[in-house]
Amino acid sequence: MASDELRARQQPPLKPLPLVDFVFQHLAGMYGTKDMVNQYTAQLVATLKTYYQADPRVSLFYRFLYEQLPLQTLSLFLDGLRKLSEPARLPCVDYPPDWAPKKGSPPCADVRKCLWVADRLLMKRHPKTAYSLAVSLSVK
Repeated sequence: MASDELRARQQPPLKPLPLVDFVFQHLAGMYGTKDMVNQYTAQLVATLKTYYQADPRVSLFYRFLYEQLPLQTLSLFLDGLRKLSEPARLPCVDYPPDWAPKKGSPPCADVRKCLWVADRLLMKRHPKTAYSLAVSLSVK
């Protein structure tokens, strides 16, 4: 098993593993035996197929796992989640990463912090694009 960091350091650099292979490697590292890995993989697939239309978080994971979204988007998404969990560098409400307004609902983030993360990840954008993102975040 080789991490994506090791794969990137090789000459010539190798592309990151597809998410499906990464999940298999993770399960193999967690459970070891092939039977356990196959059992947990079957449960994961069954859960995804059952709930991917009901929960947007499951739907997003489903789309990444089945490669409906590119790995670059996954990398950008994970960078955004990491930046949202870090302490803010601007005046805003800095919710703990695991805090949610209702039990079982997704975690919250301040709109100003979301815009700051978007500026860091997506760099400078056209003002109309930035404004439409701010409006869509503040409506939800």
